[in-house]
Amino acid sequence: MSSAAFRAFSCERFDTGQEFLRADLSVECSTATHVSETHEAAKRLAFAAIMIYPVGISVLYIIAFAYARPAIRESRPTRLTQAIAFLSSDFESDYMWWEARFCTYQTISIIR
Repeated sequence: MSSAAFRAFSCERFDTGQEFLRADLSVECSTATHVSETHEAAKRLAFAAIMIYPVGISVLYIIAFAYARPAIRESRPTRLTQAIAFLSSDFESDYMWWEARFCTYQTISIIR
C-alpha cells in the first residue's frame, strides 16, 4: 500500500514536454506551467495514506511501547502489554529501545 502511495509522485517526462504519471500514463502530471486536478487529488490522497500508514504505524508503535515499557520490564501483564505481545514477546527488556527502533525500521523497509 505504501509503495502505491509513493507512485503518485513519480512522473515521466516525454519529448513533447508533457509529464505523465508512471503508474498510470492516462494521468497528466502537474508541472510549473500546467496544473492537473487529477494528479493533485492523487498526491493529496497519497500524502494522507503515507501519513496514516508508514508514519502513523511507527508513531503508534513508539507510543504503545512508551506506555507499556514499565509493565514489560517488570513482567507485569496489562491489557496493553497483552495487546502488543505479538510485537514485544521476544524483546529483552534491557534492549527495548533498540527493539522498538528495529520494529520501526522493519515497517519502513516494507514500504520500499
